[in-house]
Amino acid sequence: MKMRSTMRTLTVLLIPASVVYLLMLWLGRSLLFQLLYAGKYQEYKTWPLLLTGLVPITVTAAIIVGSALRALEKPKWILWSYVASTVSVIVLGLPLTLHGGVLGATGSLFMSSLVAAIAMAWFFRRATSTGSQNLE
Repeated sequence: MKMRSTMRTLTVLLIPASVVYLLMLWLGRSLLFQLLYAGKYQEYKTWPLLLTGLVPITVTAAIIVGSALRALEKPKWILWSYVASTVSVIVLGLPLTLHGGVLGATGSLFMSSLVAAIAMAWFFRRATSTGSQNLE
């Protein structure tokens, strides 16, 4: 299937680029915090920064699979994926943010993009599995 080949190509190109971004952010975090914040906010240069750096990876995955769903003319499933993402933020993200502050907020951001990517992947698999009859 041509779509799977295109998705594989995009994944091989874009996900590693997001990982390189994360590695550059992580390895240069001390210098970045010094340059951007004059050495302030050092408490945020570990877990909050790591979670924030993971977001482009999950968002990239969601964009790739979401594009495939659009090509399959399944915008409703994209909507439901983002509904699941929103529900995860309301149910888990808000309490995480209230109790965890910046760490909870960055965790919530990562979690919501991960839920969207997983939901879209599930819908894509459902739409392209053998035996599916153009599930609506």
